Amino acid sequence: MFKWLRRLSNLISLLVGLAVTAAIVFGLIWGIGAWYGYRQGDQPTAWGVVWSTDQARRMELDPVEDLDELLGQIPFKRVQLSSEWTAVEPSAGLYDFETLERQIAAARSRNVAVELQIGLHQARPGRCYAPPWTAELEAAEFKLRLKEYVRRVVEKVDDAVNLVGYHLEPEIFAAKAAACARQLDREDLAELYRHLDELTDKEIAVSRPNNWAAFRRLRPAPDAFGLKLDLYPDNRGFFEGLFKPTPLASYYSFSAGNLKLLHSESRIFIRSLNAEPAGGGDLTTDTLESRLAYAKRTGIRTIYLSGAEWWLKEKKGGNGAIFETVEAAVSADF
Repeated sequence: MFKWLRRLSNLISLLVGLAVTAAIVFGLIWGIGAWYGYRQGDQPTAWGVVWSTDQARRMELDPVEDLDELLGQIPFKRVQLSSEWTAVEPSAGLYDFETLERQIAAARSRNVAVELQIGLHQARPGRCYAPPWTAELEAAEFKLRLKEYVRRVVEKVDDAVNLVGYHLEPEIFAAKAAACARQLDREDLAELYRHLDELTDKEIAVSRPNNWAAFRRLRPAPDAFGLKLDLYPDNRGFFEGLFKPTPLASYYSFSAGNLKLLHSESRIFIRSLNAEPAGGGDLTTDTLESRLAYAKRTGIRTIYLSGAEWWLKEKKGGNGAIFETVEAAVSADF
């Protein structure tokens, strides 16, 4: 009998210990998130928008004229443009910057700051922009040509007065997600970052993958970190929702606070809030308003929205509800 009592006592002690440990961990997470939110104070939200030339053409939009229309109607403070390698260097050694230069000029005419995506992966997870002519290159030669493309882009646009920085989208933890035969590892990313840092004095941002392996002190430390908000569709089944829950906003507050503690000089921003249908189903105005409010609750003050190409296509097709919802939200913080 006493043997069973001792076992029960040990089990209770173990459960109490686990409960105390969990309380300490969650208390620490909450505390770091609350500290970050308090640190941000009453700073206004600076809304930005992601604009992909590739996606605009898929939606049968003009990548320059429709961008100008978007920025003329919704008062975004920042726009994240793309410099897809496939478009910039369609043939080896032949470069075309006309569309990119016109987009930067359109943003300047609207008094909108530009952050330029650069590198192999851009704009949307799972998309890779290695030109077809690179398929036969050896790995070492491929990396040299990638760095050369980066150098040409920087030399061409770095003097633009409204260009505030560059953005590297690593996706180094998504080997299966990228539709690309080439994968860059962490060291490749660091080398590309150092190369870019030698070419420009402007800010360089790096996206931080949403997994626990990303919680480490990165060297070299980027000037800014971009966090992607994973908000899943409302029409998920029970088991999908169970294994892919939408994190609380406080999780992203903690992520931002953790990065700020590790890299005190780095700026933190939301690099992509999905404001378009994803994973099937539709996107209602109520769901969109909920997502925008969710993003603001994180305490992160610079928020880029993705899906602008879809809003415009819907608007041109006679359904302007989503466009108007975004316009109202951004105008309220302008």
